[in-house]
Parts: sequence; structure tokens; C-alpha cells
Amino acid sequence: MTMNALPPVLSKWAKAQHRNVFLWSTYGNNICMSWRVDELNPITVKTMYRWLDAAKKETGHARGYEDYSDSIYPVDVKRDYEPLSYSIKQNAPRLPRDSKDVLLAGHYGVYEPHGTQHQNLALDNWQESFALNTTSLEELDPPLASFIALSSTLSDAAISRDQRCMLTGIAPAADDSLQVTWILPPQLYYLIAENSRKRNRLEMDIDNPETQRQICELAMIVENCLTMTKGLAVLFNENRIGIDLDDNHRIVCFDIRDEVTMSVKTYLMRPVNEHGSLRDDFLRAHFVRCLVVNTCNGDVSDQFPENAMQHFLEQVGYPENVEDLGLNEKEMAEIRAEWDTEIGQVIQSWISERGGTHGIGRDDDDLPGEDARQTLWYDIYSAQPCP
Repeated sequence: MTMNALPPVLSKWAKAQHRNVFLWSTYGNNICMSWRVDELNPITVKTMYRWLDAAKKETGHARGYEDYSDSIYPVDVKRDYEPLSYSIKQNAPRLPRDSKDVLLAGHYGVYEPHGTQHQNLALDNWQESFALNTTSLEELDPPLASFIALSSTLSDAAISRDQRCMLTGIAPAADDSLQVTWILPPQLYYLIAENSRKRNRLEMDIDNPETQRQICELAMIVENCLTMTKGLAVLFNENRIGIDLDDNHRIVCFDIRDEVTMSVKTYLMRPVNEHGSLRDDFLRAHFVRCLVVNTCNGDVSDQFPENAMQHFLEQVGYPENVEDLGLNEKEMAEIRAEWDTEIGQVIQSWISERGGTHGIGRDDDDLPGEDARQTLWYDIYSAQPCP
């Protein structure tokens, strides 16, 4: 396999979810979104555009994204000559934004409306799941965390309305009782806001002890409750499963199906009776957080702080021949220790797969000779192809 034919190096989270759709930002030639499609999780081209728009809006409040007219093209992705960098080239016509064709696994590039390289697209995936937010809140702000608990009155009303697990449609077995969970935790009520100004105002009111009860109680209603089995409630609160309101209430599992999720239905049937239905804005806010938690980015660089790779290479240096550095045993051990870190191992793997040496700074008898090692270090430093 040639260097350019090698697949991108994915984060451990992307690999765990077996993601096979990769949406590349042509602004930085990096994966901006990725997810898995299969027979249980099919989506259309139109849905891909909508997911991108939602992720841009949710993660780009500080960036001021206003234009959602990006163009998406099928692309070829090849490894570039610097570690963990890629080149991207269109290989087919633009995908129509309103296409209902089923999206195939593969690589797609995000361009400006007329097909030119994107000038401003970077999605942040720092946002935490609802479950993690709740755990953090219990430690950092116990008074606000007091609004998290569901009252027995609300739980009884939701169970009376739903009467079954809403994600499977199955009445629970005796050993798997139903559980009612928030769709949107009350402390995150501000996520329903339509724009940054309203969101910031609501968030400040929730942080204010004098107004937080008033705001949180707006979410403490049965229309913000959903009944499901305990196992699915855990996944729902972790945003690993969500309801795509704008795709006919499709239930999307972002992880590979297992014994807990295998019985999940394709679509949610909304309850309608005297106990109240479900609020669209709560469902949509939950699903958008699912997108941000599960689909933003996907490259292995997500595992490290920003600019960590460049910092690593600058710190370790670019010696053309380790033996010429005149290092003592302790200094050599320090170099080896750097390359044995997680990021060092990732870069070594990249170098090895593209035909370079493996095991930087080691004296193994089977390592290439001085000329090959010198070529390797010069190659990384100058970003030139291997001979």
C-alpha cells in the first residue's frame, strides 16, 4: 500500500464508534465531522448538510457563523508529508443540498458555495454530554444541582402518559423497570435559545441564585420527560443516543448496536394524551448536543491539546543522526521516553507506515543505517517526500 493510499489516523473515540463517513474542512484539511452509517443508521445527503449546519451553529457561537450555504463534494484524501496532515481533492460533482439520496460511507469535503477552499470552518468539540455536565454540577454548584432530580409527580405523569419504553415500544420486563429522564436537564435550559444573545441571557439567569429557580422551572415539566429502560436512560443522558426530530423522529444510535440498543425502534412515536406531549425545542436541543459530542472532528489529534504535535516535535528536535548529538545515557533515555508517550507513538506509527524508521533514538541492530535515519529526520523537518 502506498503512503497516499493509507487511511486517516482516527481518534480512539472515532475508532470505537466505527465511523465511516468523514467530512473534511478544506480550511485546515482536517476532519470536522465524522460518524457511522449502516443499515440501522442510514441518512440522506440532505441530512448530512443539516447536521453540518446544526454543528456549525452550536459550536460556532463565538465565531459568528451566519452563512450555512456550504458546498459538499466527494473527495480523495491523501496523507501529506508532515505528520498527521492531509491533502484533499474533489473527485466528483457537488452533492445537491436537498438530495434525498442515501449517503454512502466515504470522504467528503466542505467548500465555499462555488467550490473553492473554505475560508473559515473549525468545529469545537469541547462540549460535554448532559451526564458529564450533571456530574460536574453536583460537585461545583450543589444549589443549582438540586434542580436535576425529577419529582415523583412528574415521573408518575410521564409513565402514565408513555406506559412503555418510548425508544423500544416494549413494555419492560419485571427485572428492568421503567425510568423517567429529562430530555434537557433544567440547568441547561438555555440551550433552547435560538440565538447567542438569548442564550447568554438565559445562561446568566441560571447562574444567578436569585433567578435560577425561575428559569429551571420552565424545564421542569412533563413535556421535558421521556420514559425508557434504565440502560437506555444512561445512553440517552450520555448523548450516545438521540432523536432526530427533523428526520421524522428517527432514533439515532451513535455507537455500534449492542444488547441494550438492538431493540431500539427506527422512529419515535410521540405520545399524545391528557398528560401532555413532548416539546420540539427540548428534543432538538438534546439531539444537537448528541451531534456535537459524537460527530465533531474524529482525527487522532483530538486526543491531544491544541498544537501538541508541533510542540512535541519542537521539544524533541529534528536531529539528523542521534549518534552525532553526543548525548549521554540519561539524555538518550529522555529522548526515548518522549517517543514512548502517546503522541510520540502516534507519530512513530505515521512515520513507520509511510516507510520511515520505527523506534526513534534506539540502537536496535535491525534499524536502518545512518543514511536512512538521516533521511527520516530531514524528511520530517523539511516536509519533503521520502525518496
